[in-house]
Amino acid sequence: MEYISFQHFNYLDGRIEEYHIKKIFPDQNKNILLLARDKEKKLKILLNRYGNSKFEDFSFPNGTEIKNLHSLHLMQSGTLLMIHQRKIQDDKYYATIFQPDGYISNQFYVGKCISDCQVDHKDNIWISYGDEEIFETNSIGENGVVAFDAKGKIIFDSFDQFVLEGKVPPIDDCYAINVKKNDVFLFYYSDYPIVQFEGEILKNIWQADILENCSDVMGFAVSNKYALFADSSNKLKRFSFSDQSLVEIQALNEDKENLSYSHCFGRGSVLFLQEGEKLYFKDLEDENHD
Repeated sequence: MEYISFQHFNYLDGRIEEYHIKKIFPDQNKNILLLARDKEKKLKILLNRYGNSKFEDFSFPNGTEIKNLHSLHLMQSGTLLMIHQRKIQDDKYYATIFQPDGYISNQFYVGKCISDCQVDHKDNIWISYGDEEIFETNSIGENGVVAFDAKGKIIFDSFDQFVLEGKVPPIDDCYAINVKKNDVFLFYYSDYPIVQFEGEILKNIWQADILENCSDVMGFAVSNKYALFADSSNKLKRFSFSDQSLVEIQALNEDKENLSYSHCFGRGSVLFLQEGEKLYFKDLEDENHD
């Protein structure tokens, strides 16, 4: 068994104690968005930029009905993206883009049964889907992965063409997506490949029977050498792109104790693990694996 020490993210220091944290959303630049309630029980969005001890307050969009918030994202334009449902017992998801003052710039429908969502350096919104959406007739996510621009226009919906050309297996259930600069990595069922796109161009595919052992993945980070998966049983698995080996790894906190996480986030080369209200991270670009 190998071990990797994760660094504690001290985002709860200082004035953040005035709020009740509901959800945490990190990005590949190690910025942290927090959905919180203040003492008056009003929803607030707080942004902690990596390396800055101060928090920025964002107003929650007025009049926006939120019943299930999937994710929050900081866009390059300085606006925020929210993926959410609007009504109880409604499985439709929407993308809402809004300004720091809460003014809504745009809102559009993005499908059902969303698995993962990330934003690239051009503010394109990449969304992967589960099997319920993929196998629904004429659904927006029937090809498994779709990219929208900030205006809601679909700019990538051609994964099926790569399948028809025999270059990649079809997506039956896209477990996780990872956007790293201009590259988009997918990990999915049926054949458990890791597929890499550069923009809309197929760049690489790794297929190995051993990747079936990552079938319960919650998220993954990528470097030039490795993909590091986090699964639902609190185990990490590191896949080598060069020799296609898979190694099980135990995550440790700063006291060298086992990390027991409830959520994970793979953002570029950074893997985040959430344990209660604590957040830990490991950047795979740092080769000092403990």
